[in-house]
Amino acid sequence: MPLAPVLLAVGAPVLWLAYFMLLYGLVALGCAMLWPQAALLAVVVVLGAGTLAAETAIAALAARGRHGEGGFVARLAIVLAALAAVATVWVTA
Repeated sequence: MPLAPVLLAVGAPVLWLAYFMLLYGLVALGCAMLWPQAALLAVVVVLGAGTLAAETAIAALAARGRHGEGGFVARLAIVLAALAAVATVWVTA
């Protein structure tokens, strides 16, 4: 089995993990340094939108390979991308 479908399957959860860690660190730093809340919120929303766009792109790439060889891994990638998108919206809100 080629490595690309497996990397595609774990791409969205890894992307969400990186987003969560960056967001947690950024908010902690912003609170410690007393940054304005509006500026911090704007950065959080922009990062969340970028993460959602990347997770949607991963799901779209996985959907292209859904009917071929390795369809299970493609479906798994779509489901994991959807779960990561829900988690991104949850964390951003």
